[in-house]
Amino acid sequence: MILDKNDRLTIFNYEAYYGWVIVIIASLCMMFSYGARYAFSVFFKPMSEDFGWSRAMTSGVFSLYMVTYALGSVVVGKIVDEYGPKFLIIFGALFLGVGIYACSTVSRIYQLYIFYGILVGLGSAATGWVNATTTIARWFAKKRGLATGITSTGVGLGSALFIPLATIMVASAGWRASYRLFGIGVILIMVPLGFFSIKSPQNKPVLAAMKQGVKARNFSILDEKNSINLNQAAKTVTFQIMFLIQLLMAFQLNVVMVHFIPYATDMGITPLVASRDIALLSIVSVFGRMYGGWLSDKIGRKTIVTFAMLTQAISCFFLLFIKDYIFLYLFIYTFGISYGGWASQSAPLAADIFGNKHFGTIWGIITLAIGLGGAIGPLLAGWIYDFTGNYIAIFSFNVFINLLSFILSIIFIKPLLLKDNN
Repeated sequence: MILDKNDRLTIFNYEAYYGWVIVIIASLCMMFSYGARYAFSVFFKPMSEDFGWSRAMTSGVFSLYMVTYALGSVVVGKIVDEYGPKFLIIFGALFLGVGIYACSTVSRIYQLYIFYGILVGLGSAATGWVNATTTIARWFAKKRGLATGITSTGVGLGSALFIPLATIMVASAGWRASYRLFGIGVILIMVPLGFFSIKSPQNKPVLAAMKQGVKARNFSILDEKNSINLNQAAKTVTFQIMFLIQLLMAFQLNVVMVHFIPYATDMGITPLVASRDIALLSIVSVFGRMYGGWLSDKIGRKTIVTFAMLTQAISCFFLLFIKDYIFLYLFIYTFGISYGGWASQSAPLAADIFGNKHFGTIWGIITLAIGLGGAIGPLLAGWIYDFTGNYIAIFSFNVFINLLSFILSIIFIKPLLLKDNN
Protein backbone atom coordinates (compact mmCIF):
# COMPACT_ATOMS: atom_id res chain seq x y z
CA MET A 1 0.00 0.00 0.00
CA ILE A 2 1.51 3.35 -1.06
CA LEU A 3 0.58 6.41 0.97
CA ASP A 4 2.00 9.90 0.89
CA LYS A 5 4.09 11.32 3.73
CA ASN A 6 0.96 12.43 5.60
CA ASP A 7 -0.64 8.95 5.50
CA ARG A 8 -3.21 10.06 2.99
CA LEU A 9 -4.59 8.11 0.04
CA THR A 10 -5.67 9.72 -3.25
CA ILE A 11 -8.53 8.06 -5.16
CA PHE A 12 -10.02 9.75 -8.25
CA ASN A 13 -8.38 13.04 -7.21
CA TYR A 14 -9.96 12.81 -3.77
CA GLU A 15 -7.53 12.83 -0.86
CA ALA A 16 -8.50 11.03 2.35
CA TYR A 17 -6.74 10.17 5.58
CA TYR A 18 -6.03 6.43 5.40
CA GLY A 19 -7.26 5.95 8.94
CA TRP A 20 -10.81 6.10 7.57
CA VAL A 21 -9.99 3.26 5.15
CA ILE A 22 -8.87 1.27 8.20
CA VAL A 23 -12.22 2.08 9.82
CA ILE A 24 -14.11 0.70 6.78
CA ILE A 25 -12.02 -2.48 6.73
CA ALA A 26 -12.48 -3.01 10.47
CA SER A 27 -16.22 -2.37 10.22
CA LEU A 28 -16.61 -4.98 7.46
CA CYS A 29 -14.62 -7.48 9.52
CA MET A 30 -16.92 -6.79 12.47
CA MET A 31 -19.97 -7.30 10.27
CA PHE A 32 -18.98 -10.82 9.22
CA SER A 33 -17.33 -11.88 12.47
CA TYR A 34 -20.24 -10.83 14.67
CA GLY A 35 -22.81 -11.84 12.08
CA ALA A 36 -21.43 -15.36 12.47
CA ARG A 37 -21.64 -15.06 16.25
CA TYR A 38 -25.21 -13.86 16.63
CA ALA A 39 -26.68 -15.81 13.70
CA PHE A 40 -26.08 -18.86 15.90
CA SER A 41 -29.40 -18.08 17.60
CA VAL A 42 -31.17 -18.76 14.29
CA PHE A 43 -29.61 -22.22 13.97
CA PHE A 44 -30.14 -22.97 17.68
CA LYS A 45 -33.66 -24.39 17.60
CA PRO A 46 -33.60 -26.18 14.22
CA MET A 47 -30.39 -28.03 15.06
CA SER A 48 -31.41 -28.91 18.63
CA GLU A 49 -34.78 -30.19 17.41
CA ASP A 50 -33.28 -32.19 14.52
CA PHE A 51 -30.87 -34.01 16.80
CA GLY A 52 -32.85 -33.98 20.06
CA TRP A 53 -30.25 -31.87 21.91
CA SER A 54 -31.28 -30.02 25.10
CA ARG A 55 -30.99 -26.24 25.23
CA ALA A 56 -28.17 -26.47 27.76
CA MET A 57 -26.25 -28.85 25.47
CA THR A 58 -26.75 -26.60 22.44
CA SER A 59 -25.90 -23.47 24.45
CA GLY A 60 -22.63 -25.14 25.38
CA VAL A 61 -21.47 -24.83 21.76
CA PHE A 62 -21.76 -21.05 21.97
CA SER A 63 -20.10 -21.08 25.40
CA LEU A 64 -17.09 -22.94 23.99
CA TYR A 65 -17.02 -20.43 21.13
CA MET A 66 -16.80 -17.58 23.65
CA VAL A 67 -14.02 -19.29 25.62
CA THR A 68 -12.05 -19.91 22.42
CA TYR A 69 -12.69 -16.34 21.30
CA ALA A 70 -11.43 -14.99 24.62
CA LEU A 71 -8.29 -17.14 24.79
CA GLY A 72 -7.56 -16.42 21.14
CA SER A 73 -7.97 -12.70 21.74
CA VAL A 74 -5.14 -12.73 24.29
CA VAL A 75 -2.78 -14.04 21.62
CA VAL A 76 -4.29 -11.71 19.02
CA GLY A 77 -3.61 -8.70 21.26
CA LYS A 78 0.09 -9.53 21.44
CA ILE A 79 0.33 -10.22 17.71
CA VAL A 80 -1.41 -7.01 16.65
CA ASP A 81 0.81 -4.99 19.03
CA GLU A 82 3.88 -6.48 17.38
CA TYR A 83 2.96 -7.11 13.74
CA GLY A 84 -0.32 -5.35 13.01
CA PRO A 85 -3.69 -6.58 11.67
CA LYS A 86 -2.94 -7.84 8.14
CA PHE A 87 -2.18 -11.54 8.57
CA LEU A 88 -4.58 -11.87 11.47
CA ILE A 89 -7.43 -10.84 9.18
CA ILE A 90 -6.31 -13.08 6.31
CA PHE A 91 -5.83 -16.26 8.35
CA GLY A 92 -8.69 -15.44 10.72
CA ALA A 93 -11.09 -15.16 7.78
CA LEU A 94 -9.96 -18.58 6.57
CA PHE A 95 -10.58 -20.13 9.99
CA LEU A 96 -13.94 -18.39 10.23
CA GLY A 97 -15.14 -19.40 6.76
CA VAL A 98 -13.91 -22.98 6.93
CA GLY A 99 -15.40 -23.43 10.41
CA ILE A 100 -18.80 -22.11 9.33
CA TYR A 101 -18.81 -24.26 6.21
CA ALA A 102 -17.84 -27.34 8.25
CA CYS A 103 -20.88 -26.80 10.50
CA SER A 104 -23.01 -27.91 7.55
CA THR A 105 -21.57 -31.43 7.84
CA VAL A 106 -22.26 -32.16 11.53
CA SER A 107 -24.15 -35.22 12.70
CA ARG A 108 -22.93 -35.30 16.31
CA ILE A 109 -22.83 -32.57 18.93
CA TYR A 110 -19.06 -32.87 19.45
CA GLN A 111 -18.53 -31.95 15.79
CA LEU A 112 -20.39 -28.69 16.27
CA TYR A 113 -18.30 -28.02 19.36
CA ILE A 114 -15.15 -28.40 17.25
CA PHE A 115 -16.26 -26.57 14.09
CA TYR A 116 -18.20 -23.71 15.64
CA GLY A 117 -16.87 -23.68 19.17
CA ILE A 118 -13.18 -23.82 18.21
CA LEU A 119 -12.61 -22.96 14.53
CA VAL A 120 -15.20 -20.18 14.31
CA GLY A 121 -14.12 -18.95 17.74
CA LEU A 122 -10.48 -18.63 16.64
CA GLY A 123 -11.50 -16.93 13.39
CA SER A 124 -13.67 -14.45 15.27
CA ALA A 125 -10.83 -13.67 17.67
CA ALA A 126 -8.38 -12.96 14.85
CA THR A 127 -10.77 -10.73 12.89
CA GLY A 128 -12.67 -9.28 15.83
CA TRP A 129 -12.80 -6.50 18.36
CA VAL A 130 -9.28 -6.66 19.86
CA ASN A 131 -7.66 -6.45 16.44
CA ALA A 132 -9.96 -3.63 15.33
CA THR A 133 -9.82 -1.44 18.44
CA THR A 134 -6.06 -1.77 18.82
CA THR A 135 -5.51 -0.69 15.23
CA ILE A 136 -8.06 2.14 15.41
CA ALA A 137 -6.46 3.44 18.63
CA ARG A 138 -3.18 3.86 16.74
CA TRP A 139 -4.74 5.75 13.86
CA PHE A 140 -6.98 8.08 15.88
CA ALA A 141 -6.79 10.10 19.09
CA LYS A 142 -8.95 13.22 18.89
CA LYS A 143 -11.69 11.37 16.99
CA ARG A 144 -11.06 7.99 18.60
CA GLY A 145 -14.60 7.66 19.97
CA LEU A 146 -16.20 8.46 16.61
CA ALA A 147 -13.84 6.16 14.68
CA THR A 148 -14.42 3.27 17.08
CA GLY A 149 -18.15 3.93 17.08
CA ILE A 150 -18.29 3.76 13.29
CA THR A 151 -16.17 0.61 13.32
CA SER A 152 -18.49 -1.05 15.82
CA THR A 153 -21.51 -0.36 13.62
CA GLY A 154 -20.32 -3.45 11.77
CA VAL A 155 -21.44 -5.49 14.78
CA GLY A 156 -24.97 -4.11 14.60
CA LEU A 157 -25.15 -4.26 10.81
CA GLY A 158 -23.84 -7.82 10.82
CA SER A 159 -26.52 -8.90 13.25
CA ALA A 160 -29.21 -6.95 11.41
CA LEU A 161 -28.21 -8.45 8.06
CA PHE A 162 -27.27 -12.03 8.85
CA ILE A 163 -29.90 -12.93 11.46
CA PRO A 164 -32.95 -12.35 9.20
CA LEU A 165 -31.04 -13.59 6.14
CA ALA A 166 -30.13 -16.79 7.96
CA THR A 167 -33.75 -17.16 9.11
CA ILE A 168 -35.03 -16.93 5.54
CA MET A 169 -32.33 -19.26 4.22
CA VAL A 170 -32.90 -21.87 6.96
CA ALA A 171 -36.65 -21.80 6.29
CA SER A 172 -36.21 -22.18 2.53
CA ALA A 173 -33.03 -24.25 2.08
CA GLY A 174 -32.30 -25.73 5.50
CA TRP A 175 -29.56 -25.03 8.00
CA ARG A 176 -26.90 -27.11 6.22
CA ALA A 177 -27.10 -25.18 2.94
CA SER A 178 -27.20 -21.92 4.88
CA TYR A 179 -23.97 -22.73 6.69
CA ARG A 180 -22.27 -23.63 3.39
CA LEU A 181 -23.22 -20.38 1.66
CA PHE A 182 -22.28 -18.30 4.70
CA GLY A 183 -18.85 -19.95 4.95
CA ILE A 184 -18.03 -19.38 1.28
CA GLY A 185 -19.14 -15.74 1.48
CA VAL A 186 -16.92 -15.07 4.50
CA ILE A 187 -13.80 -16.35 2.72
CA LEU A 188 -14.46 -14.54 -0.56
CA ILE A 189 -15.12 -11.17 1.05
CA MET A 190 -12.97 -11.07 4.18
CA VAL A 191 -9.64 -12.51 3.00
CA PRO A 192 -8.96 -9.65 0.51
CA LEU A 193 -9.60 -7.05 3.24
CA GLY A 194 -6.50 -8.17 5.10
CA PHE A 195 -4.19 -7.06 2.29
CA PHE A 196 -5.29 -3.42 2.72
CA SER A 197 -4.72 -3.28 6.49
CA ILE A 198 -1.81 -1.28 7.90
CA LYS A 199 -0.62 -1.35 11.52
CA SER A 200 -0.28 2.39 12.26
CA PRO A 201 0.33 5.82 10.67
CA GLN A 202 3.71 6.16 9.03
CA ASN A 203 3.99 9.86 9.81
CA LYS A 204 4.17 10.43 13.59
CA PRO A 205 3.63 14.22 13.40
CA VAL A 206 0.21 13.54 11.87
CA LEU A 207 -0.83 11.57 14.94
CA ALA A 208 0.59 14.24 17.23
CA ALA A 209 -1.32 16.94 15.38
CA MET A 210 -4.53 14.95 15.68
CA LYS A 211 -4.14 14.90 19.45
CA GLN A 212 -4.36 18.68 19.72
CA GLY A 213 -7.51 19.82 21.45
CA VAL A 214 -8.38 16.54 23.16
CA LYS A 215 -10.43 17.48 26.21
CA ALA A 216 -9.15 16.60 29.66
CA ARG A 217 -12.43 15.03 30.71
CA ASN A 218 -11.82 12.30 28.11
CA PHE A 219 -8.99 11.18 30.42
CA SER A 220 -5.32 11.83 29.78
CA ILE A 221 -4.52 10.60 26.28
CA LEU A 222 -1.24 8.74 26.66
CA ASP A 223 1.03 8.49 23.63
CA GLU A 224 3.19 5.45 23.02
CA LYS A 225 6.07 6.82 25.09
CA ASN A 226 3.82 7.20 28.13
CA SER A 227 1.76 4.04 27.68
CA ILE A 228 1.82 1.57 30.55
CA ASN A 229 2.35 -2.15 30.14
CA LEU A 230 0.16 -5.03 31.24
CA ASN A 231 1.96 -5.59 34.56
CA GLN A 232 1.50 -1.95 35.52
CA ALA A 233 -2.12 -1.87 34.40
CA ALA A 234 -3.04 -5.11 36.18
CA LYS A 235 -2.02 -3.62 39.53
CA THR A 236 -4.56 -0.80 39.27
CA VAL A 237 -8.08 -0.95 40.66
CA THR A 238 -9.31 0.58 37.39
CA PHE A 239 -8.08 -2.40 35.37
CA GLN A 240 -9.42 -4.95 37.87
CA ILE A 241 -12.90 -3.39 37.98
CA MET A 242 -12.92 -2.94 34.21
CA PHE A 243 -12.20 -6.67 33.88
CA LEU A 244 -15.12 -7.52 36.20
CA ILE A 245 -17.51 -5.12 34.47
CA GLN A 246 -16.75 -6.56 31.03
CA LEU A 247 -17.41 -10.06 32.39
CA LEU A 248 -20.78 -9.01 33.80
CA MET A 249 -21.86 -7.07 30.73
CA ALA A 250 -20.85 -9.89 28.35
CA PHE A 251 -22.81 -12.32 30.55
CA GLN A 252 -26.08 -10.41 30.26
CA LEU A 253 -25.59 -9.44 26.61
CA ASN A 254 -25.04 -12.98 25.36
CA VAL A 255 -27.92 -14.34 27.42
CA VAL A 256 -30.15 -12.02 25.40
CA MET A 257 -28.51 -12.49 22.01
CA VAL A 258 -28.45 -16.30 22.17
CA HIS A 259 -31.78 -16.92 23.86
CA PHE A 260 -33.98 -14.09 22.58
CA ILE A 261 -35.31 -15.99 19.55
CA PRO A 262 -36.04 -19.20 21.51
CA TYR A 263 -37.64 -17.07 24.24
CA ALA A 264 -39.72 -15.06 21.77
CA THR A 265 -40.96 -18.17 19.97
CA ASP A 266 -41.90 -19.65 23.36
CA MET A 267 -44.00 -16.51 23.85
CA GLY A 268 -45.89 -17.23 20.61
CA ILE A 269 -43.88 -14.97 18.29
CA THR A 270 -43.02 -16.62 14.97
CA PRO A 271 -39.34 -17.30 14.17
CA LEU A 272 -39.34 -14.82 11.28
CA VAL A 273 -40.85 -12.04 13.40
CA ALA A 274 -38.46 -12.83 16.26
CA SER A 275 -35.47 -12.62 13.91
CA ARG A 276 -36.86 -9.35 12.56
CA ASP A 277 -37.06 -8.01 16.11
CA ILE A 278 -33.48 -8.95 16.97
CA ALA A 279 -32.38 -7.48 13.64
CA LEU A 280 -34.20 -4.24 14.51
CA LEU A 281 -32.41 -4.23 17.89
CA SER A 282 -29.10 -4.56 16.05
CA ILE A 283 -29.96 -1.70 13.70
CA VAL A 284 -30.90 0.49 16.65
CA SER A 285 -27.55 -0.37 18.26
CA VAL A 286 -25.84 1.19 15.23
CA PHE A 287 -27.18 4.58 16.27
CA GLY A 288 -26.00 4.00 19.81
CA ARG A 289 -22.53 3.18 18.49
CA MET A 290 -22.23 6.11 16.10
CA TYR A 291 -23.76 8.83 18.24
CA GLY A 292 -22.29 7.37 21.42
CA GLY A 293 -18.85 7.52 19.81
CA TRP A 294 -19.35 11.06 18.54
CA LEU A 295 -20.69 12.23 21.89
CA SER A 296 -17.95 10.49 23.87
CA ASP A 297 -15.35 12.67 22.14
CA LYS A 298 -17.20 15.67 23.54
CA ILE A 299 -18.45 14.72 27.02
CA GLY A 300 -16.21 11.81 27.91
CA ARG A 301 -16.39 8.06 27.39
CA LYS A 302 -17.07 7.18 31.01
CA THR A 303 -20.26 9.25 30.91
CA ILE A 304 -21.50 7.38 27.85
CA VAL A 305 -20.57 3.94 29.20
CA THR A 306 -22.13 4.38 32.65
CA PHE A 307 -25.37 5.92 31.36
CA ALA A 308 -25.67 3.08 28.84
CA MET A 309 -25.37 0.48 31.61
CA LEU A 310 -28.17 2.12 33.58
CA THR A 311 -30.38 2.22 30.49
CA GLN A 312 -29.60 -1.43 29.78
CA ALA A 313 -30.86 -2.41 33.24
CA ILE A 314 -34.20 -0.75 32.45
CA SER A 315 -34.37 -2.46 29.05
CA CYS A 316 -33.85 -5.93 30.58
CA PHE A 317 -36.83 -5.22 32.86
CA PHE A 318 -38.95 -4.57 29.74
CA LEU A 319 -37.78 -7.91 28.32
CA LEU A 320 -39.81 -9.76 30.95
CA PHE A 321 -43.05 -8.43 29.43
CA ILE A 322 -42.53 -8.76 25.65
CA LYS A 323 -45.91 -10.44 25.16
CA ASP A 324 -47.16 -6.86 25.20
CA TYR A 325 -45.91 -5.18 22.04
CA ILE A 326 -45.39 -1.87 23.84
CA PHE A 327 -42.84 -3.50 26.14
CA LEU A 328 -41.33 -5.45 23.23
CA TYR A 329 -40.48 -2.29 21.35
CA LEU A 330 -39.44 -0.45 24.50
CA PHE A 331 -36.99 -3.29 25.05
CA ILE A 332 -35.72 -3.26 21.47
CA TYR A 333 -35.02 0.48 21.39
CA THR A 334 -33.62 0.93 24.89
CA PHE A 335 -31.50 -2.22 24.76
CA GLY A 336 -30.23 -1.44 21.25
CA ILE A 337 -29.18 2.14 22.02
CA SER A 338 -27.58 1.27 25.36
CA TYR A 339 -25.84 -1.86 24.04
CA GLY A 340 -24.35 0.17 21.21
CA GLY A 341 -23.14 2.82 23.66
CA TRP A 342 -21.27 0.73 26.22
CA ALA A 343 -20.03 -1.96 23.81
CA SER A 344 -18.45 0.50 21.39
CA GLN A 345 -16.88 2.85 23.95
CA SER A 346 -15.47 0.47 26.57
CA ALA A 347 -12.34 -0.25 24.53
CA PRO A 348 -11.62 3.41 23.63
CA LEU A 349 -12.08 4.25 27.32
CA ALA A 350 -9.41 1.67 28.18
CA ALA A 351 -7.13 3.01 25.43
CA ASP A 352 -7.50 6.54 26.81
CA ILE A 353 -6.51 5.31 30.27
CA PHE A 354 -3.69 2.86 29.52
CA GLY A 355 -2.27 4.24 26.26
CA ASN A 356 -1.62 2.74 22.83
CA LYS A 357 1.70 0.92 22.93
CA HIS A 358 0.53 -2.16 24.86
CA PHE A 359 -3.19 -1.70 24.35
CA GLY A 360 -3.67 -4.85 22.26
CA THR A 361 -2.16 -6.97 25.03
CA ILE A 362 -4.14 -5.19 27.75
CA TRP A 363 -7.47 -5.38 25.93
CA GLY A 364 -6.73 -8.96 24.96
CA ILE A 365 -6.57 -9.86 28.66
CA ILE A 366 -9.78 -7.95 29.36
CA THR A 367 -11.35 -9.92 26.53
CA LEU A 368 -10.80 -13.02 28.67
CA ALA A 369 -13.49 -11.56 30.91
CA ILE A 370 -15.75 -10.95 27.90
CA GLY A 371 -15.28 -14.54 26.81
CA LEU A 372 -15.86 -15.92 30.30
CA GLY A 373 -19.04 -13.91 30.78
CA GLY A 374 -20.22 -14.70 27.27
CA ALA A 375 -19.62 -18.41 27.88
CA ILE A 376 -21.28 -18.63 31.29
CA GLY A 377 -24.33 -16.52 30.45
CA PRO A 378 -25.96 -18.54 27.63
CA LEU A 379 -25.03 -21.86 29.25
CA LEU A 380 -26.51 -20.86 32.61
CA ALA A 381 -29.62 -19.55 30.85
CA GLY A 382 -30.01 -22.91 29.11
CA TRP A 383 -29.67 -24.81 32.38
CA ILE A 384 -32.17 -22.54 34.13
CA TYR A 385 -34.64 -22.95 31.26
CA ASP A 386 -34.28 -26.74 31.31
CA PHE A 387 -34.90 -26.69 35.08
CA THR A 388 -37.70 -24.10 35.33
CA GLY A 389 -39.23 -24.10 31.84
CA ASN A 390 -38.89 -20.31 31.49
CA TYR A 391 -36.42 -17.41 31.35
CA ILE A 392 -37.86 -15.21 34.12
CA ALA A 393 -35.07 -15.82 36.64
CA ILE A 394 -32.17 -15.25 34.27
CA PHE A 395 -33.64 -12.10 32.71
CA SER A 396 -34.33 -10.72 36.20
CA PHE A 397 -30.69 -11.42 37.06
CA ASN A 398 -29.71 -9.40 33.98
CA VAL A 399 -31.35 -6.34 35.53
CA PHE A 400 -29.23 -6.75 38.68
CA ILE A 401 -26.02 -7.27 36.68
CA ASN A 402 -26.48 -4.05 34.74
CA LEU A 403 -27.18 -2.05 37.89
CA LEU A 404 -24.10 -3.51 39.59
CA SER A 405 -21.93 -2.68 36.57
CA PHE A 406 -23.28 0.88 36.57
CA ILE A 407 -22.38 1.37 40.25
CA LEU A 408 -18.91 -0.16 39.88
CA SER A 409 -18.16 2.02 36.87
CA ILE A 410 -19.23 5.21 38.61
CA ILE A 411 -17.08 4.53 41.67
CA PHE A 412 -13.95 2.81 40.38
CA ILE A 413 -13.24 3.70 36.72
CA LYS A 414 -10.89 6.65 37.02
CA PRO A 415 -8.06 8.24 34.99
CA LEU A 416 -4.51 7.17 35.81
CA LEU A 417 -1.67 9.55 36.49
CA LEU A 418 1.10 7.18 35.48
CA LYS A 419 4.30 7.86 33.61
CA ASP A 420 6.25 5.52 31.43
CA ASN A 421 8.38 3.04 33.33
CA ASN A 422 9.38 0.88 30.37
